[in-house]
Amino acid sequence: MAAEGASGSSGASDVERMMAELGLKEEDLDDVIFDEKDAPPQGPRWIALARVNTSKSYSQTWFYRNMRSAWNIAQEAKFKPLEDNLYSVQLSCLGDWERVMHEGPWNFQGDAVLLAPYDGVSKPSSIKLETIDIWIMFQICLLTWLLH
Repeated sequence: MAAEGASGSSGASDVERMMAELGLKEEDLDDVIFDEKDAPPQGPRWIALARVNTSKSYSQTWFYRNMRSAWNIAQEAKFKPLEDNLYSVQLSCLGDWERVMHEGPWNFQGDAVLLAPYDGVSKPSSIKLETIDIWIMFQICLLTWLLH
């Protein structure tokens, strides 16, 4: 019963907890008016568009499994097919989002997987998935050997 009472007042305790984390007291907010019921719901977060740059046929299931394995993410990723070779991917936490978006480039069966942030609302075809960032390092000794 005590647990029910504690969880039943979670709306007010969330605000109180956040205020405590920020070091704010009730008198600091005398001029602030905030009604949690009127607050807009938080939209989806950590969504990306993914395009497999291939003309070959492949299994979507294996694409999902291989990308989860390659990304080595901590939590679940939800894939949703949108068009041929185009998917929305919703990640569950910021750490996974950072890894997927910034630690690429990624590939599936030797073909590039292009990623771009997505708001979940705009038309997927309006998002440009045409380029991939790569980093190349030329070894000076190799160039010297090739030039002689």
